[in-house]
Amino acid sequence: MHGITSVIPAGIFKSKSLLYFSTFLLFVTVIGVLHLSSNTTSFSVFSIGSRGGGVEQGCYRYNTASDQILLPAEKLKERHCNQSFPDAIIIGTKKSGTTALRNFLTFHPQISTSKTEAHFFERRYYLGMDWYFSLMPYATPDQIIMEKTPRYFVHPLSPRAIRTHLGQDKKFILILRDPVQRAISDFTHVFFTTSTKEEEDQQRQFDLDTPRMSNAILRRTVDALKATLTDEQKTVRSYVKKLENQVMKRSWVADTFENTVLFRNGSVNSENSIIDTGIYVKYMKKWLAVFPREQFLVIDGEEFVYNPLPSLQKVESFLNISNFFTHDTFYFDFRKKFFCLAQPFRSCMNEAKGRTHPLVEQDVLDTLRKFYRPYNLELMKLLNLNFSWLTAT
Repeated sequence: MHGITSVIPAGIFKSKSLLYFSTFLLFVTVIGVLHLSSNTTSFSVFSIGSRGGGVEQGCYRYNTASDQILLPAEKLKERHCNQSFPDAIIIGTKKSGTTALRNFLTFHPQISTSKTEAHFFERRYYLGMDWYFSLMPYATPDQIIMEKTPRYFVHPLSPRAIRTHLGQDKKFILILRDPVQRAISDFTHVFFTTSTKEEEDQQRQFDLDTPRMSNAILRRTVDALKATLTDEQKTVRSYVKKLENQVMKRSWVADTFENTVLFRNGSVNSENSIIDTGIYVKYMKKWLAVFPREQFLVIDGEEFVYNPLPSLQKVESFLNISNFFTHDTFYFDFRKKFFCLAQPFRSCMNEAKGRTHPLVEQDVLDTLRKFYRPYNLELMKLLNLNFSWLTAT
């Protein structure tokens, strides 16, 4: 197993050992993850459960797409369930439908998805590969393991760190939506979470005594681990923070969307990550400098919102797995205005995924579309793809 120091400049560490066994034990204690081994034959299971209307698939029982409970030890052994590093990663982009995509893919019988966003190959890199491994879902031998962290796409560390530790053969899924609409959605998210502390209120609703993983529990666990860091971990953490401060844009919101994305003279504020994230070609070039084009599936985010089925069928083909999704898999929620899961049971994302967006003046939209247009055209040539939203930008 690789240590994380191979991606950090030479001379920072005297040793390359980052096998944080005590850290790993603390993480297991907090979230209640089981670690088992088995030697019997395995299979993937998708069946209606006997309690609560949930379903069993692979190594888990699902009551909703995000309510994922590890099966009892005897079933894990029977199905030859084990953890492994991911075969595929959803790398972005933020506020483009990555959670919906992950939730839908959770119910494909040949996919096992991580419930949490690891944020490992960026801000949590200092916790080491054993910690990252502990976040991976259990899977049967015929299942693909997948994780999702949208921030990987824009983080300067992620491409080379992933290649160093996971190898050259991983597959990546990227959703790109109209960058203007993405910026509006991002503004809405940041505005609500900072002005109402909505995210903190949601975190308090989680019960830390359950073994059900969540991003809120993970954040609390990481906070607890910070008190146990070794000198090497502190050095790595400091290095990554310095790298982020030097290279990455920060997001901030003003009282309106217009005042957030435009300067007083009317020019676009590309120093704000709400705008910068939508300059997709800048980040795509960095990924293509590390991995070949054929290892990326790029999904049109607007098409995915209006009809998820074609995009999910592209994912099935890209991952070389069987066709599972049909029109009957989904239903449209007219109140939230997006598609939800209809089978194996009805499930939809929470209220935070359907917030009302602010009304934006046409001249502001035109300014942003003019700003993004040359980048979008360059992206189209780079990927040899057309997007439904290009005519609007």
